[in-house]
Amino acid sequence: ALEYYQKNPELPRPDIRIAFTPDEEIGRGTAKFPMEAFGADVAFTIDGSFDGEINIETFHADSAYVTITGVSTHPGTAKGKLVNALRHMAVFLSRLPTEISPECTEGREGFIHPYELSGDASQCKCHLILRDFERDALSALCDQIREIADSVLRDEPRLKVEVEIKPSYPNMYEYLKDRPEITERLQEAVHNA
Repeated sequence: ALEYYQKNPELPRPDIRIAFTPDEEIGRGTAKFPMEAFGADVAFTIDGSFDGEINIETFHADSAYVTITGVSTHPGTAKGKLVNALRHMAVFLSRLPTEISPECTEGREGFIHPYELSGDASQCKCHLILRDFERDALSALCDQIREIADSVLRDEPRLKVEVEIKPSYPNMYEYLKDRPEITERLQEAVHNA
């Protein structure tokens, strides 16, 4: 479409501003984007499953990073000393509720998704992604991660268990609900296209 407009400058059209960014949701491609220089109050991602699809809402998203540090010692003299971080991370993962995993949820149901795991017997790290359409429900998922991590520590107080929650992105509907004209203009543009 851009190439067509470029080759046919006589065609009537509004001002069009295009930006290419990596991974718009979580890649931080827009973190340093110069909004003032772009010259638009609102921008839309061209993405989706089918022609004419319009999304005006998405999950609120956070990432949780759980780090479990054990007590490392030589396995030949480990009895009563070794506290294996991998085994305790397995306990943490086993306590995550299956019914709120992505493979058991759909539509507007939130979820906790263990996404990446690394480590060894001395220290293990797990990255989990947390999603829910409602901010309070997302906060509850974060609290649930902290409580499960605390339960692992209660089982074995020699561990060091750390939980870090980082916001990934908000539900865009929070910004659009007070500006219905944006959605109306988008719907009109898609209809006209």
